[in-house]
Amino acid sequence: MSAAVQANHAKLGRRLFNTHLRWEMMPRDHAEARYVYMVRRGADACVSFYHHLTHQTVEEGGYDGSFDEFAADWTGGRAPFGSWTAHLASWLCRDGPDAAAPEADPRVLVLSYEELKADVRGCVCRINEHCGFGLDEGQLEALLPRFSFAWMREHEQMFHPRSVTWLEGRGNARGGGDAEGGAEGGEGEGAAFHFLRAGRVGDGDAAFTA
Repeated sequence: MSAAVQANHAKLGRRLFNTHLRWEMMPRDHAEARYVYMVRRGADACVSFYHHLTHQTVEEGGYDGSFDEFAADWTGGRAPFGSWTAHLASWLCRDGPDAAAPEADPRVLVLSYEELKADVRGCVCRINEHCGFGLDEGQLEALLPRFSFAWMREHEQMFHPRSVTWLEGRGNARGGGDAEGGAEGGEGEGAAFHFLRAGRVGDGDAAFTA
């Protein structure tokens, strides 16, 4: 861990990590650890992930097939990083008598993207309480504007991952609806790439045929 990261964690008085690991891969031996697991509608998650991966180079885990191919690979567990449903099951389903299953673990808070869109303040309050951040009403009110899609888009470089090489100007030329990828109101060949694209619920519906 870099000195800068350690210094920032020291200022917070806690360590915060964003990860895509399954539950069984998480460090789980600390009684005071807290986990917030985010889920999203399947159709939206599929289309979003498709555009995410098709804007990465294949050499770094990207995908260069059509959306139809990706949907088949994604539902079949053949897409990069494995099966989406298996990931959900690892966090949401009890495995027999295992008392360490996340469903039975009070350290785990499950939230959906749809809940956040409908009631961001309520979700932030739940996270504040669950994680023990100790933010008062005034602090929460001051922070809320930063959780809007508009604010995040305006400050996109704070959120844009730098761990992979991104393909610029690809837009939605490969088809597949609306998610991370393309420019809002300007999808298509040559459109500017935005990691934070639209932030809507239901964008995946138009991508799927019967």
